[in-house]
Parts: sequence; C-alpha cells; structure tokens
Amino acid sequence: MGPVVTPDGYNFTAIDSTWDYFVSLGVKPIVELSFMPAYLANCSWQGVNPTAPACKSMCFHYKGITQPPYQDKYDAWYKLVQTVVTHAVSRYGIDEISQWHFEVWNELWGMPYPNEYMRLYNASSHAVKSVNPKLMVGGPATAGLADVADFPKDARAMDAPFDFVSTHHYPSDPSCPKGENWDPDCFANNVLASRQSVAQEKFFLTEYNVGCCLGYSQHDTPAAAAFIYRQIGSLNEDLDVYSYWTFSDVFEEGGLPDTEFKNIYGSMTIHGIPKPAWRAFQMVNVHAGDTRLTTTLDQNSTTSKDEGSPTNCSMVPNTDFNGGDLLPNDQPLIVPNASACCQACKDHAGCDAWAYGSNESGCCKMRCYLKNYSDVGRKNSDKTFTSGFPGAPPPVPPKAYMSAFSTRNASATGLETTRVFLGFWGNPDKPVTPPANRSVTVNIGDIGSAQTPTEATLYRIGGGYADPQTAWIAMGSPKVPDADQLKELMQASLVHEETVPVAKDGNNAVVVVNMAVNSAVVVAF
Repeated sequence: MGPVVTPDGYNFTAIDSTWDYFVSLGVKPIVELSFMPAYLANCSWQGVNPTAPACKSMCFHYKGITQPPYQDKYDAWYKLVQTVVTHAVSRYGIDEISQWHFEVWNELWGMPYPNEYMRLYNASSHAVKSVNPKLMVGGPATAGLADVADFPKDARAMDAPFDFVSTHHYPSDPSCPKGENWDPDCFANNVLASRQSVAQEKFFLTEYNVGCCLGYSQHDTPAAAAFIYRQIGSLNEDLDVYSYWTFSDVFEEGGLPDTEFKNIYGSMTIHGIPKPAWRAFQMVNVHAGDTRLTTTLDQNSTTSKDEGSPTNCSMVPNTDFNGGDLLPNDQPLIVPNASACCQACKDHAGCDAWAYGSNESGCCKMRCYLKNYSDVGRKNSDKTFTSGFPGAPPPVPPKAYMSAFSTRNASATGLETTRVFLGFWGNPDKPVTPPANRSVTVNIGDIGSAQTPTEATLYRIGGGYADPQTAWIAMGSPKVPDADQLKELMQASLVHEETVPVAKDGNNAVVVVNMAVNSAVVVAF
C-alpha cells in the first residue's frame, strides 16, 4: 500500500485510509519505504508509464519494482520520501509521527549491499530527517541477519543517520540445521549473536515466523504457538522490536489466497479465523504481567551417539562448524581432503573439532579449520563443507523441546497474577520421529507465608484444542467455508480452559501439566 506516483504529483488516498485506521487503533507502524515507482525507474509497469522500456526487475504476484531509480539519480526518490513523510506529519502531527519508524526497503531486493543499497539508504534517511530530526529511520532490513554488523559502520562513514538496525530471520533459514540435526535453539541463538554484533544500537527483528515461506508446514498449526512462547522467553529482554510476520492471510505475495487454510504466514485466515499463533499472542496480551520471574527448566539427561571411535574420525557432511577457530585467519591451513583435515586436528593440541571446505567452496577451497568445539556457535548447512571430530563425537544432549517463561505484576501479592507460559515445539522435518508427550512439573518456589491456591487454570493451545485447521480438514477442507462452517471453525479456534489441583510442597506450589508435542499452555495461579 503506497502513494500513487505520476509525473504530475502524488495521490495519498490508499495510504491515508490505512494510516487513519492505524491511528484510530493506537498502532505505531513501522513504515517500509519500497518499492520503486515506475516513473522513477523510467520503466513501463502494468500500463503505467507505457512509453518507457519494460521494467527489468520485479518480484512477487504484485510485481513490485526492485530496480534503482533511472541512471542512479536519487533526487526524485528523496523527494518522494520527503513528501510522504511531510504528508504524514501534516495529517497526524509531529507528536504522533515521531513515534513511528521508517524502514528503508526490504531484503535488499534489487539493491545489493553495500553499494546500491547504501545509496538508497543515504537518500532515504536524509529525506526523513529533513522533515524533522526527531523522526526515526533505519535499515538494512536484510534477510537471514545479513550485513547487520556492517550497516552502522557504513552508515556512519557516509554520514547517513540511523536510529535502529533491522533484519529478518526464520528458523528454516539455511543457517539452522535440518532433519535429525534440527536445533530448536538455533533461531534464538542466531538472533542474539546478531543483536550482540550491534550491541550499542537499537535492534529490530522486523520479520520472523515459525518458518519460511508460503506453504510452510507449521504456519497454521499449534507448533507456531509453541515457537512463539519459546522466542518470547529467549529474546524479549534483548530486542527492542520483534515483529511476527504477518497479521493475516490477506497477503498477496503469492496472489490473494482462495483457500481458508493454506499455510500462509498470517496469524488469522482470510475470513478472520484466529490461528494458534493469534491465540498465543492473545494469551500473552491477556495474561502476561509487567515483571519477568526467574525461570529454570530441566530437560533431562544427555544421550550419546556410538558412531565413531576414539581413534577414527567422525564426519558430519554438508555442515560448517562456525566459530571456535584455533588458527589465525591469516594463516590458512590447506589440505587435500576432509580426512587430512581430521588428522591435522588430531595433531594439534586443544583441537576437538574441525571443518573443511571442499573444492566447490566459494570462500574456502581445500581449507581446514581447527576448532575448539565448546566455542563453536552456528552449525550452518553447507553442501561444500564437511565438519567433524578427531574421534567419537561428544555426548549429544537431548533436544530441548520444552520452553518456559513466567511473569507477574509487581504490585500483586502472593501468587496472584503469576503466569507460566509453556511451549513444546517439535521438529518440523519429516520423517523425524516426534517426541513423546511430556508431563511437566511447574514448581513455584519460596512462596513463604503466601496462601497457596487449591487449583490453577490451564489455557491450552494444541493437543486437540485451538486448532481450527484440523477442524477444517475434518469438515472436508472447503475452500470457502459457508457461514455455519465459519462458526464451527471459530469455535474450534478457542483456547481450552481447564482447572488442575495445586499441591504444596514445603514453601513451593506445584502443578503437573501434561503436554502434547507442538502445543502451548499458560498456567494461571
């Protein structure tokens, strides 16, 4: 949604209707500054600017133009951004717009980093600030956490103002392992590492979801709710903004949807049926207190693999162990194959893991990296790399499927307003065997003389509840449900409420919660 741009001026009717509604709800949007209008790119586009050459770079169903302005002249783009922001300030006032954020472009589409993108960013940021220095602008809005650390340095080098650093990430991105090597903590670990690389800046994760892209298997399922609670617990204290992508399946990147459940990104269907993701956020809005409580989680004991031996190398194909390097970067170790890399690790004191780039590796042909495994961070999926250990692999901890965080209101007394948010997120990859159902013991410690309630309330998503997609499949998967079917689906989307007994164990209050894989539960005392 954006202004109509013509040689004679601009028309703001479409964005006015959208922004008016946002303002009426108290929403403070992050406004994405893209795509390039046909007249600025000097190309013809769906009947617009018909005498110009055809646009060369477009994306998605709506064919957004992803090419720089004609002859790389950014004056017209500067004027467009300045005019849009001036219009917003004139319509809603500087006090309102100074609470908005303007994000430049999206995922570098047609604007490679740094050269073309930073030219675009420079013009955009100065245009926003020319309206009022209080207004907030940032970027680079990259995919997969790319270029985050470089952006502040590059912006300062060209004196381009910025108020935040933004990026996107999904747990299905290539940097997270798949199949049996799936790691439920990979997504959060990657985001936190990226955040730490710009520790002094405001950090916005302006796209995330349980997975990418259209049609991803967990979008419409209770797995999304379990994922959401996991990330709130892991990321909330470290990020300034994290924005779940998206509100609704009224989403036209792949064309407007024609089926009620199609695993599109949205948190509700095209007819407004809340999906489990929506219900998860609803429960946070209703139940979360203003104070985080210290929460510990015991995931059981470790297991081990028997592959490899103390003398034989253990290899992990198609994987790059990232981090923990023992050799200086300017002293590359070149060896003919992965076995030789493993032998080099055996011969090097302190080496207990290695990574080897094959002949097909773009960056690291025949290069051997010797590692301290305890310092290895990401385990990137990369077909040009083999990693491994000089003997048997270390014990493998069990998958940390469970997550928990808890809150209360600081003004409350006793256990009043105490809430525990539990998630049980399972591996999306098949044919991986799903974990068994879990019995979770919630232990609220050191309650002292506070009166212990006799029961707690559980709010369930998953395990047969708040799962309208399953109900839709059961009714025959109607592409366009009728009015009665929509009522049935709305009922099926509701969070299930039940009570369970609370036991007292000394100064502790104890509740036992049974959970199915890919489910989420809020425990309310």
